[in-house]
Amino acid sequence: MKSPLSFLDTMGGRIFALLFIGLVFAGAVGVNTSALQRASALEELQNARAADRVSEFLKHEESAGVIPGVSVLAVKPTVESANAMLTRYLSEKLSDSASIEGFTAPLQVCFPDMVERTRPAAESPYWRMRPPSCWVARIETDAGAVKWLSVETPMTVVNTPSAFDPLYLGALFGAAALLAYIVARIASAPLRRLSRSAAELGDGIEGGRFDESGPLEVRSAAAALNRMQEKITSQIAERTQMLSAIAHDLQTPLTRIRLRLDHLERGEIYEKLLSDTDEMRQLVREGLDLAHDVMPDEKIVQIDLDSLVDSIVCDACESGAEIVFVERSNCDVWARPLALKRAIVNILNNAVRYGRDVEVRAETIDGDMACIVVLDRGPGVPEDQLKMILEPFRRLADKRAASRGGTGLGLAIANRFAELNGGSLTLANRPGGGLRAELKVRATPFES
Repeated sequence: MKSPLSFLDTMGGRIFALLFIGLVFAGAVGVNTSALQRASALEELQNARAADRVSEFLKHEESAGVIPGVSVLAVKPTVESANAMLTRYLSEKLSDSASIEGFTAPLQVCFPDMVERTRPAAESPYWRMRPPSCWVARIETDAGAVKWLSVETPMTVVNTPSAFDPLYLGALFGAAALLAYIVARIASAPLRRLSRSAAELGDGIEGGRFDESGPLEVRSAAAALNRMQEKITSQIAERTQMLSAIAHDLQTPLTRIRLRLDHLERGEIYEKLLSDTDEMRQLVREGLDLAHDVMPDEKIVQIDLDSLVDSIVCDACESGAEIVFVERSNCDVWARPLALKRAIVNILNNAVRYGRDVEVRAETIDGDMACIVVLDRGPGVPEDQLKMILEPFRRLADKRAASRGGTGLGLAIANRFAELNGGSLTLANRPGGGLRAELKVRATPFES
């Protein structure tokens, strides 16, 4: 089971992570910037209105006019800090005054009866109450008279969401994740198609062409891979044809040599020449088999695995081999029949040639794969040579290969057939001696 973090190791996962982080960051910055701008605009408006009220209060002070929120202070109040914005607006409105200053004062200056003012208990994350403010204006006339005025601002409702509100964060995360996922899937789709095609190319050079659609970079890569596939296919076809021709042409002189040997006197030299000739003929036959099956044309069909294995074991036993079919799978597989049969035969021949007490088991691994297991008791294979002997013309570097015969192609052909059937061939030494060969086959339909 893949870890959820493995998604971030893919191109789509990285695009998703970058987009998600970027969108969330941009959304948070945008909301906070908007909130700061609205707060600044509200403060500008409050200061402008405060200056208007002070101007109106001074105009109607002599006529006993009342302006709400503005009153004359009898003594110099305690102030907290200078209010440059209020000073600027007052200077514009009261340009005939000698000196004008605006200050921020404690709330008790404007609200003498206030002990403590708090926000309302119930708050919506989108509607916040901005507490009232208390400002003080110091106005000095040309005659030197100083007047202190208090200006109160009301509690204000601010309907600006914060980037840290749970509802906003949930909506932002959900929208960013959805958009990032869609973009990541769209952006990585051509790469996924390219990866699947490359995997199919690795399973068999005869696979289909790469889809040359998508962004320019993907189209260029697909076109280059198609050219490479064509060149490789052409080279393999030429080498296969050449190998097939050589192996085929060798059969005629080998047949003539075999016939001429029959005219020689029987003896040690005759037996050695006959053995060498038979080995060469076997090598030619297996070379033809290998050349023929590099480019397969056999169709994939559904096969009863137990019946196939049972018929192969029976044929081998009739030829004198001692093989036991000990376990059945009761399942069908999808494979090329002749290719699969030849792979099993080659594995059994290898087990009979080098081991003893050969057993065959057919097992179901899961819903997608089945396997044929061939077990023998023999000398086994050095661990560092288990993979090597699956390569063509590779045999163990000891006296067994020479004394038991073989061309070094049997397991290579079986391995190739296994790959053609969507499976694999693995070898392992058994505890107590001997070899375990496991041939995996697809139990579900597949294309190759």
